[in-house]
Amino acid sequence: MRTQYDRNPRGFGKYLKDLQDARDNNPKAKAVIAKIRQGAGEPTQNPALFAYLEAVLPPNLSTQKEDDYLEVICLFSLHLMHREGKEEGNTKSRFNFGASLRQLKDKLGNGGKSLDLRFNALLNTDREDLYSALRPLVQRLRSDEVEVNYTQLLCDFQKWEKSDQSVQRKWAQQYYRASAPESEETSTAATTLA
Repeated sequence: MRTQYDRNPRGFGKYLKDLQDARDNNPKAKAVIAKIRQGAGEPTQNPALFAYLEAVLPPNLSTQKEDDYLEVICLFSLHLMHREGKEEGNTKSRFNFGASLRQLKDKLGNGGKSLDLRFNALLNTDREDLYSALRPLVQRLRSDEVEVNYTQLLCDFQKWEKSDQSVQRKWAQQYYRASAPESEETSTAATTLA
Protein backbone atom coordinates (compact mmCIF):
# COMPACT_ATOMS: atom_id res chain seq x y z
CA MET A 1 0.00 0.00 0.00
CA ARG A 2 1.05 3.58 -0.58
CA THR A 3 2.26 5.51 2.38
CA GLN A 4 1.53 8.98 0.96
CA TYR A 5 -1.93 10.13 -0.16
CA ASP A 6 -3.33 13.50 -1.11
CA ARG A 7 -5.42 14.85 1.73
CA ASN A 8 -8.60 15.31 -0.31
CA PRO A 9 -11.44 13.13 -1.65
CA ARG A 10 -9.29 11.84 -4.53
CA GLY A 11 -6.54 10.74 -2.10
CA PHE A 12 -9.26 9.14 0.03
CA GLY A 13 -10.44 7.17 -3.03
CA LYS A 14 -6.91 5.98 -3.75
CA TYR A 15 -6.54 4.90 -0.13
CA LEU A 16 -9.75 2.88 -0.34
CA LYS A 17 -8.65 1.32 -3.64
CA ASP A 18 -5.34 0.32 -2.05
CA LEU A 19 -7.14 -1.23 0.93
CA GLN A 20 -9.44 -3.09 -1.44
CA ASP A 21 -6.57 -4.37 -3.58
CA ALA A 22 -4.42 -5.38 -0.58
CA ARG A 23 -7.08 -7.05 1.56
CA ASP A 24 -6.49 -10.58 0.28
CA ASN A 25 -2.71 -10.74 0.57
CA ASN A 26 -1.85 -8.12 3.19
CA PRO A 27 -2.78 -9.04 6.79
CA LYS A 28 -2.39 -5.41 7.90
CA ALA A 29 -4.92 -4.19 5.32
CA LYS A 30 -7.31 -6.97 6.28
CA ALA A 31 -7.00 -5.99 9.96
CA VAL A 32 -7.62 -2.30 9.18
CA ILE A 33 -10.80 -3.17 7.27
CA ALA A 34 -11.98 -5.40 10.12
CA LYS A 35 -11.42 -2.62 12.69
CA ILE A 36 -13.30 -0.11 10.56
CA ARG A 37 -16.17 -2.57 10.09
CA GLN A 38 -16.37 -3.02 13.88
CA GLY A 39 -17.04 0.71 14.20
CA ALA A 40 -19.60 0.84 11.40
CA GLY A 41 -22.61 0.75 13.74
CA GLU A 42 -22.10 4.32 14.99
CA PRO A 43 -19.07 5.73 13.20
CA THR A 44 -19.40 9.26 14.53
CA GLN A 45 -19.42 7.88 18.09
CA ASN A 46 -16.17 5.97 17.59
CA PRO A 47 -13.20 8.38 17.58
CA ALA A 48 -10.77 5.45 17.31
CA LEU A 49 -11.71 5.28 13.62
CA PHE A 50 -9.71 8.46 13.01
CA ALA A 51 -6.58 6.30 13.23
CA TYR A 52 -7.55 4.78 9.86
CA LEU A 53 -8.13 8.16 8.24
CA GLU A 54 -4.84 9.71 9.37
CA ALA A 55 -3.23 9.28 5.94
CA VAL A 56 -6.01 11.05 4.03
CA LEU A 57 -7.95 13.37 6.33
CA PRO A 58 -7.38 17.03 5.36
CA PRO A 59 -6.43 19.36 8.21
CA ASN A 60 -8.87 21.84 9.76
CA LEU A 61 -12.09 20.15 8.66
CA SER A 62 -15.38 20.94 10.30
CA THR A 63 -16.83 18.24 12.51
CA GLN A 64 -19.49 17.53 9.85
CA LYS A 65 -16.88 16.97 7.13
CA GLU A 66 -14.89 14.70 9.45
CA ASP A 67 -18.11 12.76 10.03
CA ASP A 68 -18.53 12.48 6.26
CA TYR A 69 -15.15 10.74 5.97
CA LEU A 70 -15.95 8.46 8.93
CA GLU A 71 -19.33 7.42 7.57
CA VAL A 72 -18.13 6.80 4.02
CA ILE A 73 -15.12 4.71 5.11
CA CYS A 74 -17.50 2.64 7.25
CA LEU A 75 -19.82 2.11 4.28
CA PHE A 76 -16.76 1.02 2.29
CA SER A 77 -15.85 -1.49 5.02
CA LEU A 78 -19.27 -3.11 4.55
CA HIS A 79 -18.87 -3.40 0.78
CA LEU A 80 -15.33 -3.53 -0.59
CA MET A 81 -16.07 -2.84 -4.24
CA HIS A 82 -14.83 0.70 -4.90
CA ARG A 83 -15.22 2.07 -8.39
CA GLU A 84 -13.88 5.37 -9.62
CA GLY A 85 -15.59 7.45 -12.30
CA LYS A 86 -14.46 6.47 -15.77
CA GLU A 87 -13.22 8.52 -18.64
CA GLU A 88 -15.67 8.85 -21.52
CA GLY A 89 -14.29 10.95 -24.34
CA ASN A 90 -13.02 14.21 -22.91
CA THR A 91 -15.36 14.31 -19.93
CA LYS A 92 -15.25 12.40 -16.69
CA SER A 93 -18.34 10.34 -16.04
CA ARG A 94 -19.48 10.69 -12.44
CA PHE A 95 -20.59 7.24 -11.43
CA ASN A 96 -22.67 8.11 -8.40
CA PHE A 97 -24.81 6.18 -5.93
CA GLY A 98 -27.85 6.60 -8.16
CA ALA A 99 -25.95 4.77 -10.92
CA SER A 100 -25.08 1.94 -8.52
CA LEU A 101 -28.72 1.58 -7.54
CA ARG A 102 -29.70 1.65 -11.21
CA GLN A 103 -27.41 -1.32 -11.85
CA LEU A 104 -29.08 -3.11 -8.95
CA LYS A 105 -32.53 -2.28 -10.34
CA ASP A 106 -31.51 -3.66 -13.74
CA LYS A 107 -30.39 -6.89 -12.05
CA LEU A 108 -33.65 -7.16 -10.13
CA GLY A 109 -35.84 -6.80 -13.23
CA ASN A 110 -39.50 -6.66 -12.20
CA GLY A 111 -38.46 -6.85 -8.55
CA GLY A 112 -37.01 -3.35 -8.83
CA LYS A 113 -40.31 -1.57 -8.13
CA SER A 114 -39.74 -1.65 -4.36
CA LEU A 115 -36.28 -0.21 -4.94
CA ASP A 116 -37.95 2.80 -6.61
CA LEU A 117 -39.81 3.50 -3.36
CA ARG A 118 -36.67 3.17 -1.26
CA PHE A 119 -34.72 5.37 -3.68
CA ASN A 120 -37.35 8.11 -3.65
CA ALA A 121 -37.37 8.04 0.17
CA LEU A 122 -33.55 8.23 0.14
CA LEU A 123 -33.64 11.40 -1.95
CA ASN A 124 -35.73 13.06 0.77
CA THR A 125 -33.51 11.94 3.65
CA ASP A 126 -31.98 14.59 5.89
CA ARG A 127 -28.18 14.63 6.09
CA GLU A 128 -28.11 13.43 9.70
CA ASP A 129 -30.03 10.28 8.65
CA LEU A 130 -28.18 9.66 5.39
CA TYR A 131 -25.69 7.09 6.74
CA SER A 132 -28.48 5.04 8.33
CA ALA A 133 -30.49 5.16 5.09
CA LEU A 134 -27.51 4.15 2.93
CA ARG A 135 -26.19 1.33 5.09
CA PRO A 136 -28.81 -1.33 4.15
CA LEU A 137 -28.64 -0.25 0.50
CA VAL A 138 -24.85 -0.65 0.48
CA GLN A 139 -25.24 -4.11 2.00
CA ARG A 140 -27.76 -4.98 -0.72
CA LEU A 141 -25.35 -3.74 -3.39
CA ARG A 142 -22.70 -5.98 -1.83
CA SER A 143 -24.93 -9.04 -2.04
CA ASP A 144 -25.56 -8.34 -5.74
CA GLU A 145 -21.91 -7.39 -6.42
CA VAL A 146 -22.64 -3.86 -7.62
CA GLU A 147 -19.78 -1.38 -7.27
CA VAL A 148 -19.95 1.97 -5.48
CA ASN A 149 -17.87 5.06 -6.20
CA TYR A 150 -16.91 5.98 -2.62
CA THR A 151 -14.90 9.01 -3.72
CA GLN A 152 -18.03 10.47 -5.32
CA LEU A 153 -20.12 9.35 -2.36
CA LEU A 154 -17.85 11.36 -0.03
CA CYS A 155 -18.26 14.45 -2.23
CA ASP A 156 -22.01 13.88 -2.30
CA PHE A 157 -22.18 13.59 1.50
CA GLN A 158 -20.43 16.95 1.74
CA LYS A 159 -22.94 18.60 -0.62
CA TRP A 160 -26.11 16.77 0.44
CA GLU A 161 -27.75 19.79 2.08
CA LYS A 162 -27.23 22.27 -0.76
CA SER A 163 -30.44 24.21 -1.35
CA ASP A 164 -30.48 23.36 -5.07
CA GLN A 165 -30.43 19.63 -4.22
CA SER A 166 -27.83 19.11 -6.96
CA VAL A 167 -26.67 15.79 -5.47
CA GLN A 168 -30.18 14.39 -5.28
CA ARG A 169 -30.87 15.59 -8.84
CA LYS A 170 -27.71 13.89 -10.17
CA TRP A 171 -28.55 10.66 -8.34
CA ALA A 172 -32.08 10.74 -9.78
CA GLN A 173 -30.74 11.38 -13.29
CA GLN A 174 -28.44 8.36 -13.03
CA TYR A 175 -31.08 6.15 -11.44
CA TYR A 176 -33.84 6.99 -13.90
CA ARG A 177 -31.66 7.07 -17.01
CA ALA A 178 -33.22 5.50 -20.10
CA SER A 179 -31.62 2.06 -20.01
CA ALA A 180 -34.87 0.37 -19.08
CA PRO A 181 -37.48 -0.36 -21.76
CA GLU A 182 -39.75 2.61 -22.36
CA SER A 183 -43.20 2.44 -20.90
CA GLU A 184 -46.16 3.39 -23.05
CA GLU A 185 -46.55 6.65 -21.07
CA THR A 186 -42.89 7.61 -21.58
CA SER A 187 -43.06 6.80 -25.28
CA THR A 188 -46.25 8.84 -25.69
CA ALA A 189 -44.79 11.81 -23.79
CA ALA A 190 -41.63 11.74 -25.92
CA THR A 191 -43.70 11.64 -29.12
CA THR A 192 -45.89 14.54 -27.94
CA LEU A 193 -42.82 16.66 -27.20
CA ALA A 194 -41.19 15.96 -30.55
